[in-house]
Amino acid sequence: MARNFLLPCKNCGTKIAITVSQAGEAINCPNCQASNQVPTLREVNRLEVAEEVTSATPDRREQSRNAWRGGRGIVLAICLGVSVLFIARTAYYGWGRTTIDTRGSAEEMIAGLNEHVDEKDSQELLADWIESNNFSLTEEVRDGKRPTFYYNQKAAEYVDGQIWTSAIISVISVAGLLATLFAWPKPRS
Repeated sequence: MARNFLLPCKNCGTKIAITVSQAGEAINCPNCQASNQVPTLREVNRLEVAEEVTSATPDRREQSRNAWRGGRGIVLAICLGVSVLFIARTAYYGWGRTTIDTRGSAEEMIAGLNEHVDEKDSQELLADWIESNNFSLTEEVRDGKRPTFYYNQKAAEYVDGQIWTSAIISVISVAGLLATLFAWPKPRS
């Protein structure tokens, strides 16, 4: 950083900041526009030294504004948006998962039906058979009917997959947000 000296204007007395490299040149006063001759190098060093001007550090608000400028701001906005969206999605599916009753299985249903058969006579069993419309416990469905527990288990599998996917994307986007905030090079002011 070049050292500045103060040259008093011969016309108005305003102190003009000059550098050693300007020795011997003619300069105009910024106040009165009078022409002033900068002294020789030896004489410049005898002039009053100007206080070093330190660059003002930007306040926190300006630093915050700078953090959102350019590519960093775009990445921050995207990561923040994705984080909020997928955290909300994870919570939504997590809540939905608590409402799905996955109790029951084909074996339990068969045991229950066997107990039912043991308690009924042949006429009642025939009426139950006609009413049940031959639904199946397997993937092959007759007449589009499956037991409720089958649908609940399939729904639970789907929701579990959505929860895991949303949670993983949430973690990745939060990591991206933190990396952008703390690891991205700060803009120079």
